[in-house]
Amino acid sequence: MHRLRTLTALRPLLASSAQSNGARAIIGECVAQIPAPSVEVAQLSALRSIAAASTRTFASGPQGSNTPDVSAVEGRQNSSNGASTSQPVDEEQPEADWMEDWAKLIDKGDVVGQAELLQNMFGEEPEPIGPPLHELLNYNRKEEERAKRRMFELQKQEQLRQSRVQVVDEFGRSYGTGKRKTSIARVWLQDGTGEIVINGKRLNDYFALFERRSDVLAPLLTTNTLGLFDVRATVKGGGNTGQAQALRHGISKALQLYDPQLRPPLKAEGLLTRDSRIVERKKPGKAKARKSFQWVKR
Repeated sequence: MHRLRTLTALRPLLASSAQSNGARAIIGECVAQIPAPSVEVAQLSALRSIAAASTRTFASGPQGSNTPDVSAVEGRQNSSNGASTSQPVDEEQPEADWMEDWAKLIDKGDVVGQAELLQNMFGEEPEPIGPPLHELLNYNRKEEERAKRRMFELQKQEQLRQSRVQVVDEFGRSYGTGKRKTSIARVWLQDGTGEIVINGKRLNDYFALFERRSDVLAPLLTTNTLGLFDVRATVKGGGNTGQAQALRHGISKALQLYDPQLRPPLKAEGLLTRDSRIVERKKPGKAKARKSFQWVKR
C-alpha cells in the first residue's frame, strides 16, 4: 500500500524540474521503509536505480510516448499564476502512465520488465547502488547467521588455544587421570628415556598381550614422542582391556598438559575423549541385562 501512496506523491513532483529533489527524497524514504533483503528485493533495487538518476534526468523527463510534457505543465502553472505565455497550453495533457505500469510491474515481481521500463525512461542504465541484484535474490539470512556462528566459534577456540600453558608440579611432572569402563588410572609424565612403569611393574610385564601394550603406547606414537618421556602410573578396577585403555586416556591428558602443542593430534584421534560405555546392569527377571530365559509354554 505504501508503494501506491509513494507513486501518487511522485506524480506532481516529477512534473517540475525544480522539485526533483523532493522526488528523490520521497524515493529515499520509500527505500528506507522496505526491509532488505526480503521478498521485495526487486522493488528495492529498482528504487535504488531511480534514486541514482541525476537531477538533469528528472528535469528532462522520461523519453517515451507515455512521458508527460514538462514544458506544457510548467506553462499551465504559469498561466494559472497570471503569467503571460507565448504559446497556448493544451489543458488535456497525457497522464504519467509509466507510473501505473511501474506499480503493476512491482506487484507482479517482474524484474525484467522493470529493467526495460528504466531503460526506456532514462535512455541508459543508471549506475546501480549497493550489491548486485543477483546477490540480493540469492541472499540467505540463515546461512549468514550460521557463518557468523562458525566464525565466532573459531575465534573462541583460537583464544582458548592461546590461553593454554604448560601445567607441571614442583618435580616437573604433568598429571592426568584416565578412565575406561570401571578402571581408573593415575598417570605422572616427565622428561626421560621412555620408561613406563605400571603399579610397580614394567609395561611388558604388566600386559602380556600385544594389543593391550599398543593401547598404552597409542598417545606417544600419535605425537611422535615415544622414548622422550618417563611414565609412572597406578591403575585399579576392571580387566586388562579397561585398564589399558584407562592408561591410554590418562597418558593423553598428561601429554596435552605438559605440551599444549600436542593437543591437536591427540584431539584428532579421539584420545582425549572419555569413552563412557560401560556394562549395562542386569535386570530382575532377565538372564542378563536384556537376555531373557527360554520361554516354556507349560
